[in-house]
Amino acid sequence: MDFIYPDYNGNNVLNVAASLSAFLGNPNGNQTVPELDRELKKGYKRVIFLVFDALGIHPLTLNTPENGYFRSNIVKKLTTVFPSTTACASATMISGLYPSQHGRFGWCMNIPEMGGRVDILVATRSEDHNQKVDKERLKEIFPLRGFYLDNKTDYHVHSILSAIIDDGNPDRIVEETVPGIFDTIYRICAQEGKQFIYVHCPQPDSIFHHRGVDDPRSQAMVEEIQSRTKKLVEDMTDTLVIVTADHGQVNISRYIPMYADTTLLNMLSAPLHVEVRAVSLNVKEEKEEEFKKYFTEKYGEDFTLMKTEDLIQKGVFGPRTDKLKYLGNYFAVGTYSHALALLHPLSSPFPGQHTSMTEEMEVPLIILPSIK
Repeated sequence: MDFIYPDYNGNNVLNVAASLSAFLGNPNGNQTVPELDRELKKGYKRVIFLVFDALGIHPLTLNTPENGYFRSNIVKKLTTVFPSTTACASATMISGLYPSQHGRFGWCMNIPEMGGRVDILVATRSEDHNQKVDKERLKEIFPLRGFYLDNKTDYHVHSILSAIIDDGNPDRIVEETVPGIFDTIYRICAQEGKQFIYVHCPQPDSIFHHRGVDDPRSQAMVEEIQSRTKKLVEDMTDTLVIVTADHGQVNISRYIPMYADTTLLNMLSAPLHVEVRAVSLNVKEEKEEEFKKYFTEKYGEDFTLMKTEDLIQKGVFGPRTDKLKYLGNYFAVGTYSHALALLHPLSSPFPGQHTSMTEEMEVPLIILPSIK
């Protein structure tokens, strides 16, 4: 399987965070993106970093022409982290940390000290979304702080985020809609002084999930995002707009109720967890050989089985830390068949999804200076 692995050598969303952190006077020691560094050195009065959830290379290619505004301004193709999901990628982009350092590997985390599976971005039990868990305890286990909050420059720093994303900024602005986000950006840019704005927009991820990546309504959302960004750049002066995504998304071909496979579950010491196309499995030592044979025969077309330790040694998650204990000893990585594993009865069989190491790993770096 020709998977796309994270490339942390200046070609990853982690490196974008490193460039921006260094720009704000607090380099984090990670490699930066040279193309972005050169532009940031020009000293713009306003720097606006727009992260559009799921607007990766694949969705852009499906929904916009090659000579469109975004695609014609791509400076380079980046990789995201693995698992390629908002819980993991947004944590890396906000903190500047590798997945192994922040530990927020996926939407559905198995956290023994909190009694099992937790959907960490919404702080509920995975099997019962009406059952809340202790948010403060989650923050203690998986602390997260925006790199921009340690700003050492004369830029005024702002963050505009969706409600489920908390960057540790008590003054963060919560906004869920595309018009609302752009209205807020304009208000900030009208203020006196130099401004740095970090934005995580929940679209087009939401509409991709519910409609599919190439649905006409998905295409309309991408066009709205693109046209509003273009107008923003045209309206501003002395401003640098940087656009990227936390991951891409693909259309799902079929759904596999893995949670109902009692033969499989009896070989595990913990429930299925992490993500629907990046399934983490805690395989019992005495069942390992039986498990590998069974899983490959039944699920091998849709998932490639990998040892977690092999992925760790390849540096897929970053440096070795104690947060890696929240992963099982195997990963089932979704293939280009684009099937989705249901981890529990409340799993959402969305038409669009991500989290694996296929097309959803590639995101654009778009640099849009406004210098008139």
